[in-house]
Amino acid sequence: MDHPRPPAANPFLPPPQRHQLHLCRDCRHTGRPCLAGLALLERLRAAIAASGAEEGFEISGSARLESCDRPCTVVWQVSAGAAWLFGDADPAGDIGEMVAQAGHGDLPREGGPAAVIATRAGAIQ
Repeated sequence: MDHPRPPAANPFLPPPQRHQLHLCRDCRHTGRPCLAGLALLERLRAAIAASGAEEGFEISGSARLESCDRPCTVVWQVSAGAAWLFGDADPAGDIGEMVAQAGHGDLPREGGPAAVIATRAGAIQ
């Protein structure tokens, strides 16, 4: 199956700061990483870099992904320094709470997000 890929770099825009994969929980429905979710995070990070937004700028939202056999709603939060995506999650849920729980390893396997992806700016220490 083909998965969406981020668009080619625009030579007129600054590249986004390099991120390293920080956390990736395979989707419990497909048993694979959510590549469409990762591609979405890359596009959002590139848009933030291209906008010239200030250091503390952050954006969050939800999207419906239909790139596999089981379409789902994802919620995401992206800044210049970090990006989070939660698959098959309630768009009315508290994204800040999900980020905090995932950062502490407290997200439940059952009843929680089906997939989790997190990236951080710079090298993982």
